[in-house]
Amino acid sequence: MYERFDYLEIEGRKRRAVPQPAAVQPAPVYGRRARLRVVEILGSFGHEGGQFNTPGGIAVDRQCAVYVCDSYNHRVQKITPEGDVLIFGQIGAGRGCLLNPQGIAVDAMLCVHVVEQGNHRVQKFDPEGCSVMIVGGAGSTPGRFNSPTGAAVDSYQNVCVVDTGNARVQCLTPDGHYRSTISGRGVLPRGTSAGPGPAGGLRRPRGIAIDGEGCIYISDLADDRIFKFDSSGKPLAVFGSDEATVSAQSQPAGLGVDQWGCLFIAEMGNHQLQRVSPAGKVLQSFTGVRTAAGKLSSPSAVAVAPNGDIWLADTSNHRVLRLRLDAA
Repeated sequence: MYERFDYLEIEGRKRRAVPQPAAVQPAPVYGRRARLRVVEILGSFGHEGGQFNTPGGIAVDRQCAVYVCDSYNHRVQKITPEGDVLIFGQIGAGRGCLLNPQGIAVDAMLCVHVVEQGNHRVQKFDPEGCSVMIVGGAGSTPGRFNSPTGAAVDSYQNVCVVDTGNARVQCLTPDGHYRSTISGRGVLPRGTSAGPGPAGGLRRPRGIAIDGEGCIYISDLADDRIFKFDSSGKPLAVFGSDEATVSAQSQPAGLGVDQWGCLFIAEMGNHQLQRVSPAGKVLQSFTGVRTAAGKLSSPSAVAVAPNGDIWLADTSNHRVLRLRLDAA
């Protein structure tokens, strides 16, 4: 069950409610002159509600509540649009316990799927924060995991899990049964499009996102590149450090996709967030704010809310940022 904390206050002031999704979304903002702007900074290092210790995975539900894997506090924090802080999990291996949660996804029924790197499993919680299903355990056979780090839910409520130590992504049905594997073997070298090519594939996958058409994006820390697959796992493209269309990447980790198909990439090595067009061109880069709040430090997760807000886990700064894309 969730443990409820007092209404979140930022520097002694009550937090303003986050806007709900608009009935009519704004026009797409593609141009390079648009900018990413910080509208809210939440958290600091600590163990209380609203504080974090190395936040990792991040997700936003259809009601614009944000869920943060508070990784080294071994828990998940949910922050509602009104500012209430709800927490579930504690360190351990039993049902309802968490060990180094690194990835998170929320389905259409508001159930929360938490990827536990330390327990090599995925745990599903209902909307009240009660554990209802555990899938996996250490191993390399289908349905088992080795240090998983990310998760995403597709339009059919299948859960795709980044099985990092086994260099693959495993897709599970809504009731937790193994469905398929994406390894990227046979994918083309960097800088090329879909077609026959030499064996390659995922080496150290880290983040995952699924767009509105079911295409799957997977980041690879080992090769500093992003794989794009169709909904069946067929490779479509590879974006990487030697691509003319994507600036040099260093440890791309968390991924998110907005409603116009633009990809957000949280780069741990370059300490920045990039927004890339569907054609692979960099539109915006964000490295932090020019105030006392300072620069980003190893951001590892990003999620796009239904209202267009972008939530970023600023991992080594032990905080979460809410950004907005403004037309210039």
